[in-house]
Amino acid sequence: MNPAFEELAGLPRATILGRPVTEHFPQRNAWWMEVVDRVMQTGVSERMERDSTRFHRYLDFIFYRPFPTQVAILFTDVTERQRLRQQLQEAQKMESLGLLAGGIAHDFNNLLMIILGNTELARFNMTPDSETTRALYEIQRATLRAAELSKQMLVYAGRSFINPKPLALNTVIEETLTLIESSLPARQGIHRRFDPLLPVIAMDEGQTRQLVVNLVTNAVEALGDSPGDITVTTGVASLTAAGLANLQGDEAPQPGDYLYVEVTDSGSGMDPETRRRMFDPFFSTKFTGRGLGLAAVLGIIRGHHGVVKVRSAKGHGATITVYLPCPAAPLGLPELPCPSATEPSRPAGLTLLVTDDDPDARFVMCRHLTHAGYHTLEAADGREAVQVFTQHRQEIAAILLDLKMPNMNGEEAFAEIQRLAPNFPILLVSGYSEDEANRLFAGRPWSGFLQKPFTSAEMLDQVRAILNPSPPTSASHPTG
Repeated sequence: MNPAFEELAGLPRATILGRPVTEHFPQRNAWWMEVVDRVMQTGVSERMERDSTRFHRYLDFIFYRPFPTQVAILFTDVTERQRLRQQLQEAQKMESLGLLAGGIAHDFNNLLMIILGNTELARFNMTPDSETTRALYEIQRATLRAAELSKQMLVYAGRSFINPKPLALNTVIEETLTLIESSLPARQGIHRRFDPLLPVIAMDEGQTRQLVVNLVTNAVEALGDSPGDITVTTGVASLTAAGLANLQGDEAPQPGDYLYVEVTDSGSGMDPETRRRMFDPFFSTKFTGRGLGLAAVLGIIRGHHGVVKVRSAKGHGATITVYLPCPAAPLGLPELPCPSATEPSRPAGLTLLVTDDDPDARFVMCRHLTHAGYHTLEAADGREAVQVFTQHRQEIAAILLDLKMPNMNGEEAFAEIQRLAPNFPILLVSGYSEDEANRLFAGRPWSGFLQKPFTSAEMLDQVRAILNPSPPTSASHPTG
């Protein structure tokens, strides 16, 4: 028995030597004694790692027989190694799930765009009060709800567009809570504990509201039909490297000051297994098909380089605390933009080149553009887009270019077209988010972006915008 074991066990050497094991370790597990018996009988050493409840550490055990009547045990504290191993496994799992979610969302968005576009086309020829129009409207509403689900999948996968702007976090949270409160049962309430001196932080406003909605919705579902309370707290905390070590979120969070948003509920609480899996997509303790809300929360936190801490026990409610890095320098809130005095008119009869490898998607886009007064040309991939552009360069006013295509993808076609006609108006289209375009085309001029699925109004607004460009601002897309 060496000094390291004395320190680990918290027992002096003199009180242990010569005494029965059961005297000091009465709660020993059966597996331990079974291994000792095997090694004693066979003389074959055994090695294993176990989480020791007695020592509250993760230990590496080596059992061996130095003499025929003795068994020795070597203990090595590998708690830190196990923590790093679990972190790596968690990171690999989240990366795999993120790639899967992003791929599904991309393909899902392509299908939704076809459904949404054809539904709108069908409504053109219907009277507003017909039963068919009502049915088409419900299809359109369901498609838009599915699109929101797809956006949350992209958030979780880390492939959503983040547009950070200075925000008064307390104000955004209060506005969001006010909307949620209207749908709460009478016996449930939301309490605020806001830090009035909370500094301004740079965050994506839409994702910030989504973060609050998902956290509070999770708390409401934890209460169920029972009376209870939800408390939302904001503040500033200083986190050390040790304090950040076991938190989920950003891969390399830095010690320092963090703004926090904390949501506490008085619900039924979570057991360790539920806490371990609560951020997995579609994991739920409610019923099948739920559970993307907290997965999206984790995606938003990662996108803003934050971390999250969860405290809960069965029967004692739960507290989820989101930590977001404080800005390095004080930020001011932006001034509200003045509304434009005139609306630019839509040029009539212009020709647009629509490029997408999905013929159904091309059909929908071309039909809507034709209905709005434009002429259209089509291309099924990037290579064909370059050929059509070369042949009809004087006619084409702008290009709608899908990013993911066979033969020549959107990025390659973009580069070739820009080589032939620098700064030519190109509207990028993708089932991924605008952040994907920012990554692919950093430092290169692109005119606008459309995320599938989109409505005909959204597409026409973007087309008008690239044909009638506004003066560049600090928030504009990259222009080279």
